[in-house]
Amino acid sequence: MRQWILLSVVLVGASYEGWTLFQRHREDIWITAYSQGCTAFTAGKYADAEQILAAALPQTEQWWPHGSELVDNLRVLAMSYRAEHKYDQAKPLFERALELSTNVSSADDPMSLGRIKMGLAVIARDEGDDEKADKLFSEAFTIFEKNPDAALGDDASTMLNLGYLRGEQGRYAEAETMLTRAIARFEVLSKPSLRRDLANAHFQLADTYRRESRYADAAKQYQTSLVAETFIPFFNPQASLSSPLTVIFWPSGMVNF
Repeated sequence: MRQWILLSVVLVGASYEGWTLFQRHREDIWITAYSQGCTAFTAGKYADAEQILAAALPQTEQWWPHGSELVDNLRVLAMSYRAEHKYDQAKPLFERALELSTNVSSADDPMSLGRIKMGLAVIARDEGDDEKADKLFSEAFTIFEKNPDAALGDDASTMLNLGYLRGEQGRYAEAETMLTRAIARFEVLSKPSLRRDLANAHFQLADTYRRESRYADAAKQYQTSLVAETFIPFFNPQASLSSPLTVIFWPSGMVNF
């Protein structure tokens, strides 16, 4: 009897060890693919990121149907599609990741949830749904501002977007507050990759001042935007350099032809 008990214990132990090794093996496979996908995305190689992460998705769905691994896989794949303006592909992935996040504890990585909301907010903004965009950016910012270091600049980006949206809604005081805070945060971060966003924040603040007929303040911000980087505002990429400054100087009698 004791021999049978001992044998059972050995078999159970061997089975557990085998299962643990299998789990580690598939985790290693997933981590390798996910890391490669993230590296490609960070490098701006979106087609490569999409190929890697899309290929990993079926196994991720099978192995972790309700896990954080699936949320991460969906999120980064969606972010890559969004970066290429493939919104029809990005949006359902973000929405699925958001739904799964309600069943996955966000305590370990709340930034993931913030970035999902931010991704959906960008799509809503570009599709002209300002109300939805404002709501999602606000929810994302609430997450990011609790841990700015972990946000890696996404807190500043959400403030920039909120400032832009509030300005479009005629809520100029709120726009100024958000854009001023965004500028301060971008300057603290001082990352070359965020230089374009810093220039855009100055541009949006200038545009807010212009709408309030505060032409002197607007001119300073436009000039600062030029110093930060060659003037190419991402909200209006076709705008010429001369037009905003002309709008400022013409009413104040400062234009000389």
